[in-house]
Amino acid sequence: MQKSIRIALSIISLGVFTYSLVMIVEKYYSSYRDNRQYEQLRVQVAEARTTDIPKVKEQIFQIATPDAPVEDEKIQNNVPYEILSGDPVKLDENGVLKQYSELHMQNSDFIGWIEMPGFNKPIDYPVMQAEDNDFYLKRDFNKKHSISGTIFMDYTNNPREDRNIVLYGHAMNDRTMFGDLMDFYREPDKYEKLTKIYLDFLDVQMEYEIFSTYTELQDYNYRQADFADDKEFMDFLIRINDKSVYDYHVDLTPQDKILTLSTCNNKMGAEYRTVIHARLVTQTKYNNSTAL
Repeated sequence: MQKSIRIALSIISLGVFTYSLVMIVEKYYSSYRDNRQYEQLRVQVAEARTTDIPKVKEQIFQIATPDAPVEDEKIQNNVPYEILSGDPVKLDENGVLKQYSELHMQNSDFIGWIEMPGFNKPIDYPVMQAEDNDFYLKRDFNKKHSISGTIFMDYTNNPREDRNIVLYGHAMNDRTMFGDLMDFYREPDKYEKLTKIYLDFLDVQMEYEIFSTYTELQDYNYRQADFADDKEFMDFLIRINDKSVYDYHVDLTPQDKILTLSTCNNKMGAEYRTVIHARLVTQTKYNNSTAL
């Protein structure tokens, strides 16, 4: 009887060990596969990166008349960010930036690309948007199962209209995806120096500067995108700016448009998120594009 019990326990132990080993191997293989896939996607767009900002920026001007001085579009539209004119030849026949044409054809959920330079593991990924916020949590660019998932925009966001665009990404232990952002709020060598975020949509390119970084419970409303009026939006900006662990000395106005990055913070607990807010400073649009 005791021998039978020992054999049964040995079989169970072997089964548990085998299952654990399979899970570990699957996790590392999935991570390797994901990293390789994203590197291949980077190669596809390597010829025209968001950070390759021209040395000479062409400002958009209204046509001058004898009675009216030339004013740039920033002043005309009363916006606190610079509006630049991009070369329309960079768009394909569908009005999509050519470096993203193939990716958009491969997956129509592809809406853009994010880059945040300066990290050892590059934050340099495609951005997706699905019909809910669960789809790309565990799916890669090709909609296949993936532990890393994909960076994605909140399904409720309309970047043409919303004042706050929200992007989500996992904080992977190997520092891929938004992994390097998990401790961003408490690492001065990062949050004092790595302040630029570049976000391309299919036909518009955006540059942001960080103004707030902190941790908060996932239920805290840092993701609000709709505001009744300028006052409500300004109150929101003041609130999230006051939460920052570091003073970026950035002046905010009700006319600002902001970007929010959200990632898990497993060191504090599953219910916590590391949050980064950035304001739009430069928008590059094209003759055939509909600027944000």
